[in-house]
Amino acid sequence: MTKSNSSKAELCCKAEARLSKKKDKTKFLTKADSFQVIEVRDGLEAIEQACEQRPDLILMDIQMPGINGLEAIKRLRTMPEFVSVPIIALTALAMPGDLEPCLEAGATEYLTKPFSLEKLKAMMANLL
Repeated sequence: MTKSNSSKAELCCKAEARLSKKKDKTKFLTKADSFQVIEVRDGLEAIEQACEQRPDLILMDIQMPGINGLEAIKRLRTMPEFVSVPIIALTALAMPGDLEPCLEAGATEYLTKPFSLEKLKAMMANLL
């Protein structure tokens, strides 16, 4: 999934509290789909790295320590440079009423865990 006018890999910021368990998914995105992935462990680090690295897309876990994903999304959306950056909320919250807070915070899409890599890749391709 590279930009059509460039051979440069898309830059993706992946904020997830339990990164060590999710390494294989990140490796798959990096190797198979030419993504450069920035991994962070909480919402504050996601905001800091997004400001520093300027990712093309953000994968945001909602349940994280410190600043959770909803708050991180809200803060990013207040910054002009992140108004149109796609943010996919990744969450285990799959009950009725869980989607709305993610979208209200500013998430572009919502994907519940566990999810298939094919569904995630299709969603990412659609947004980029």
